Amino acid sequence: MVLDLSVLWGNYWISHPREEHTRILLVGDSVFRQIRSSMEYMSDYYVDFYATSYSIFDNEYLQQLDFFLSNTTINIKYDRIIFMENHHSYDVKVNECINRYKDVIKKIQKCLERYTNCTWVSSTLFNPLSKKGSLNDEIMFRNDIVKCFLGDKFVNLDTNDYVYSDEVHYSERYNIDFSVKLLNLCNYSVVWKKAPNILTSFMNFEDEVFIFGRDSNASIIKEELEHRGLRASWGGDKLFSSNKSRVPILIIGYDNLAKETLKNSGFSCFIILDSYFMAWKLFSGMYAVGNDNLLEN
Repeated sequence: MVLDLSVLWGNYWISHPREEHTRILLVGDSVFRQIRSSMEYMSDYYVDFYATSYSIFDNEYLQQLDFFLSNTTINIKYDRIIFMENHHSYDVKVNECINRYKDVIKKIQKCLERYTNCTWVSSTLFNPLSKKGSLNDEIMFRNDIVKCFLGDKFVNLDTNDYVYSDEVHYSERYNIDFSVKLLNLCNYSVVWKKAPNILTSFMNFEDEVFIFGRDSNASIIKEELEHRGLRASWGGDKLFSSNKSRVPILIIGYDNLAKETLKNSGFSCFIILDSYFMAWKLFSGMYAVGNDNLLEN
């Protein structure tokens, strides 16, 4: 029985199928499909993808998932499967059938672990402003059940500060951020690919680069700058305006007040990066920034 479907679709992607390389498989829906290429770009792994619009409560869901895995893994081996419950299953209210839901989780987990290690990721929420925003309580309820049921095989993915492009997908500017978070949660290293020594080519600093940002992930930017041969320090959200020779890289999202504070601080040069996506653009050489320039999306 197909539940609540106006259209039925399936989709998969195998990256460089004839090459032997460490691989990750994303199993989910179009939310994962949106970040597949970014996740591969930000890692040393090939990232494959499988999705369907079947509800996890449909018998066909598990049948088709097992069919895909059994055929694909004949020649391809996965280091890990990262699973997110798709967003086509929320017409069923789990509080009315908790045991049935646990049974579905158990069957899916058993299917996945026949092939490799598996990590479940918390399902992302619908856009609260959309018609489906009312289903977010159901999503959070299910995430709590899966967390209790699977223990350390479940990880929580916090994307609450992302801006939506529709009722379920985020703006593409967050693809890099999303990918970095997912890689970190699953204990995979992040690799800044395609990043020539852009910073030292247009900025000749005698002093160190100062990173100003409220997100602890700014430490990754610090490491990348040091990899480029620049000395860098991260001061959290403290603005050291006394040192006017430093160039802060600001990672603060959409905090306009902080931006104005930085503009009026007297720094000779600064860059504003509002996400990993913008950092990636900078490191990829898509921007050239000189004195008194402001980099924004």
